[in-house]
Amino acid sequence: MKIFIEKGFVNQEEKKKAKSIIGDVPTYILSQYRYSETIDSVINLGEKITSCKYSWNVDSDNISEWAYHILSIDNYLKKSNNQLYVQEPGEYEIDQISSMLIQGSNQRNLKIEVVTDQYDIKIELGKNNKIAIKNKERDDSFNLEYKQEDCLGKQIKSIANLDTTKLERL
Repeated sequence: MKIFIEKGFVNQEEKKKAKSIIGDVPTYILSQYRYSETIDSVINLGEKITSCKYSWNVDSDNISEWAYHILSIDNYLKKSNNQLYVQEPGEYEIDQISSMLIQGSNQRNLKIEVVTDQYDIKIELGKNNKIAIKNKERDDSFNLEYKQEDCLGKQIKSIANLDTTKLERL
């Protein structure tokens, strides 16, 4: 048996309570954006990330559920385990190299700027997911767009195939 949780937690107390209820049952927190080809592209570069900036416009009053996705992506990209519980729109520091701006809007759109020693990377997640990667040394770049990328479908298919490697473990 495995348990899957949607969106993460609002605060540390909620997370601790869930752990105490679940016990030793393998439990995973879902995060569909970890399944985007844009995120895979950054990971496949194999570069150490020196800076990450997230800017998310969300079309919902519940900021906490959307902010958790940013943290999940950041932890996945950097193989870290940071915790941050955001309740209000605003600017927040995740750690020494990552920050986020989260605000309300009439459309959902997440922009991510990733910097490594060799690359400047810009990602846009929304209806269509886009990535632009610029090589600083050769001063060349390439752009990819994934039209209507079904990250949720990829996540569900992965779970159905018993592959939980991209998911955050509770």
